[in-house]
Amino acid sequence: MMITQQCAHLPNCICRTVIKIDRLQKKHECSSDRVVTPLILFNKDFKPFKAFGNVGDVIDDCFGCFETSIFKIEEVCKTSCCGKLSLLRPIDEHGCLAKSICEVFRLEETDFCVEVDFHCFCALQRLSMALVKRPFGGIHPK
Repeated sequence: MMITQQCAHLPNCICRTVIKIDRLQKKHECSSDRVVTPLILFNKDFKPFKAFGNVGDVIDDCFGCFETSIFKIEEVCKTSCCGKLSLLRPIDEHGCLAKSICEVFRLEETDFCVEVDFHCFCALQRLSMALVKRPFGGIHPK
């Protein structure tokens, strides 16, 4: 979980952290060192926030409808602390949709988004950037 000393007594800790992550991603957006920081947001009851992608099974998406609790920050409004998250598709080591967070081997960026109020979250956890488009090696997606 991302809890820093400077945020311990600030009501907008999640906002400040999300803004920092957004800045980092935008700084490297057009370079070859493009940065995607996957994260999990936790609701006030400390359960991971979840969203659904490809509801209705868009024809050009081979995975169909999926659920995820792993996101990439797309936009953040500093004044309202609201923003847009893109859903990262969790893939297991066999190239199938991961059924749980612990099965995630790779994360794939999608065009599916959700708009949120970051005030609604009490914690966030950053995941390894290496998970995004991690190569399968000898494993081929199904």
